[in-house]
Amino acid sequence: MAALSIIILLLPGPGRAETPLAQRHTPSGLNDQLTFSGATFADYIATQRQMIGAARRSLDPQTPQMVIDGNSPFMLAPEAGCGPARAVLMIHGLTDSPYWLRPLADVFRQQCFHVYTILLPGHGTRPGDLTRVGWEDWDAAVRLGIRLAAQQHHELYLLGYSLGGTLAILQATRRPAPGTPAIKGLILFAPALHIDAQAIITRFHGLWDWLLPRQAWLDIAPDVDPFKYESFPMNAAAQIHRLTWELDDHLDDNVPQLPLFIALSEQDRTVDSAATLQFFARNRHPASRLLLYSNAAPTLSDPRIVLQDSRDAARHIVSSAHTALLLPPEEPHYGAAGDYVLCNHYLDQLPLWQRCRQRDEDVLGEISTDTLQQGVVRRLSYNPWYTSMLDQLRTFIATSEQQIGSTRMLKKAVHGLFQPAKQKL
Repeated sequence: MAALSIIILLLPGPGRAETPLAQRHTPSGLNDQLTFSGATFADYIATQRQMIGAARRSLDPQTPQMVIDGNSPFMLAPEAGCGPARAVLMIHGLTDSPYWLRPLADVFRQQCFHVYTILLPGHGTRPGDLTRVGWEDWDAAVRLGIRLAAQQHHELYLLGYSLGGTLAILQATRRPAPGTPAIKGLILFAPALHIDAQAIITRFHGLWDWLLPRQAWLDIAPDVDPFKYESFPMNAAAQIHRLTWELDDHLDDNVPQLPLFIALSEQDRTVDSAATLQFFARNRHPASRLLLYSNAAPTLSDPRIVLQDSRDAARHIVSSAHTALLLPPEEPHYGAAGDYVLCNHYLDQLPLWQRCRQRDEDVLGEISTDTLQQGVVRRLSYNPWYTSMLDQLRTFIATSEQQIGSTRMLKKAVHGLFQPAKQKL
């Protein structure tokens, strides 16, 4: 009876049965684990581009080059004479691609950073590749990126969005391996620190996937976005749940005390914002800073937390969103006038989906019970307050660099006090 109840629970809900499984829902066989035998970051990028091209063109022989470019990892070097060399490794979110990191990568390059981005296994090719991947493969990709960056840099920042933030924190809880750069600080956008308890059931999806192939999928969507999967497999939920459990074990007694920057929407429906606030409170570094988008006025005693009102009546914005942190309004694909809109929450309500797709929405913001009661909602896919966020980020970098420099000088001075005086020859 219990087994029957589980199967009934997982049968397709309204709107799911109409969309059949397609070739994109099957693994490509090219991208369900990390495989790399090269020597440099340039080799890694070339390998990933070749893999993405093969997987994408097996679905569509006419795949535009911009699709391969947008999904591929990349690196950027600062302009000549920019100043002291600094480095950052950027990690994208679940079902996303390095495309989402492009605007921030340009900002960091202008701030004299060498920028490195990676592609997490299972991403950038077809949604079916996420049905086979494990969180350990994602973790291995981060460690590979750090190891390859070590060829040029002795220390670097880690920047992660959502799943990428979780992986960055996990890496920071570990002692650096020999020959790898030290982590100077963490820059996180809506890190996934807690997954709803209902996700536990997804960890056992393999028990019925062979019997009911559709049940390998929590969402089956058209997948028209070239830079992000719209269909979502149960394995992706299972793996991020396993990852958060792994991270919890590390954080029990080892919260990284590094400079920490977090941007977070209090109304986020994808990750638990309260868990992120608790994590930030356990980090005591004076240079740390948290930018909280909120449409309320919460009482916060930590002076390191900066509040940003996430409402803008003139633009019909009622809240921020998980998807509304990384990208500026002028971004050509997801921006205010971009060619893609986030409306798939209405896939089982065709008239509302059409209104949303036509930008005939009533409000923009996060998808929640409160916002849905206000009419047709388009999920916000860009940050209306992007410029002020960059100001906070630049302040954080300057403050953390100053703190790091002061700490080094203090350690050097203390070390000198305990060194024996040199004997004159």
